Amino acid sequence: MNDKRYRGFLEGEGLTNKAINSRITRANRVEREFNVDLDILVQNQTEMIILRQRIYEKYGNKGSIPGNLYNAVTKYYKCINGTEMERITRFMNREG
Repeated sequence: MNDKRYRGFLEGEGLTNKAINSRITRANRVEREFNVDLDILVQNQTEMIILRQRIYEKYGNKGSIPGNLYNAVTKYYKCINGTEMERITRFMNREG
């Protein structure tokens, strides 16, 4: 993950320094814990959905942890691709 690029993107979104640091830390945590390279992963929405499932399988009932981790990843998706990730239900309906 390109921390510097992500930080610049989040600054442009108007986030506080604390919020920026939290998202970068969470995105790095996802890379570490799930052994993924976000720069590769964010190129494919199907891979993003698989990662979301993995996060929720591991942290499903642990409060805000799964949502916070996945939010950090989807923000990185927007940073790299210049657009919001398609809603999962819309993507699944289109693919399926």
